[in-house]
Amino acid sequence: MTYADDDHVWVVGSDAGVFKSTNGGSTFTTATRTLPGEFIPSQLTMRSVAFANPYDGLIVSTYQMVWRTSDAGASWTPEQLVDPSTLYDTLYDYELRCVAFAGSAAVPVIVGRYYGGFFPASNREKTRAYRGSWVGLVPQPPFAPSGVKAADGGAPRPRITVTWADNSADEDGFVIERSQGSASGPWDTLATLGAGVTSFTDSAVDWTSTWYYRVRSFRGDLNSGWAVSAPFEGDIFTVTSSHGMNGSISPLGVSAPITYGADSAIYTITPAPGSVISNVVVDGVSVGKISAYKFTDVRADHTIRATFMRVTALTITSNRTTSTGGRSIAFSGTISPNMKNGTHVIVEWIKSGAHSWTRLASYVDTFSSHHWSYTLSTRTRAHGTYFVRVRYAGGTTFLPCGSISRKIVIR
Repeated sequence: MTYADDDHVWVVGSDAGVFKSTNGGSTFTTATRTLPGEFIPSQLTMRSVAFANPYDGLIVSTYQMVWRTSDAGASWTPEQLVDPSTLYDTLYDYELRCVAFAGSAAVPVIVGRYYGGFFPASNREKTRAYRGSWVGLVPQPPFAPSGVKAADGGAPRPRITVTWADNSADEDGFVIERSQGSASGPWDTLATLGAGVTSFTDSAVDWTSTWYYRVRSFRGDLNSGWAVSAPFEGDIFTVTSSHGMNGSISPLGVSAPITYGADSAIYTITPAPGSVISNVVVDGVSVGKISAYKFTDVRADHTIRATFMRVTALTITSNRTTSTGGRSIAFSGTISPNMKNGTHVIVEWIKSGAHSWTRLASYVDTFSSHHWSYTLSTRTRAHGTYFVRVRYAGGTTFLPCGSISRKIVIR
């Protein structure tokens, strides 16, 4: 086993096994390697692996085989180290046991021995060391970042925070670019960041567009490939509306998507004939018996629910129908159901032949137990025939149950 750097670990073994880790050895996967045509995996035992840097590495095995990589193990090139001095019956009697680098990737050192592991007097069976010269090495770019993600950057919004995983230990830094609406560009460069940086916050965005980000690492003039994020769409919210029996709310159900900071549609609450608005609850909190509501500067999902109450009865009685000598007349009645929170009982009267009603009294949330009452003093009233009526109103709107009246005579 060897560490190419802090993250990249290589392990080799029997059956031509080559395994790699990109997370410091927490997990391993089988690496791709090419076998010479005359061999099958069970014939080869990988004896040693070494990396001069994260990109240039060697593996040695039985049958004097050497595998080389210059692209961080993306591909391996096999060849056989032929040493006539080790020939016994065939060169297959000799195996390579260890590999290391003497100061640089260009100077590999390999140690081999006779396959049986003995050290007899015969020179042909002595342990051998080989010092190589690896020519044609090409500088490799740093490893590309991965796992690019774009997320809500929080207040002050709109902002998008982009994060990624740094897979290289020798980069000089990172370049981050942004595209509006397409993963294929055009791309705008946002920043050049230092080595080891793994996040960037972009404040020059809006919530009405789709944004893509890509990041690459660099060392000098060498650049890795780009790692591209999934699309980030502006925060989208919804309003869910519902209602009870005897009325409606419009629009109903789950709203169309609402972008961050925008306003919702106006929600209209309408009671059915013979009913009134009982309550409107927004996000679990009562806002009263309102007939319309609008969500402004939407920054979260919302709910709105309207409930209604059926108006079934309104009665009026009096203790007399005629008043003589200034005696008062007491009026009383019942309401059903017992409405509160802005409900009015209005008492009015009109003299026979007149064209408009005059309000005598208005009761707001002062009645209880489904009853109301009003005492009319006739002491200063002009003689004549009058009509007294009662109306029932929710807020400023008279209810559709109509009004009822009583005829009285003042003498």
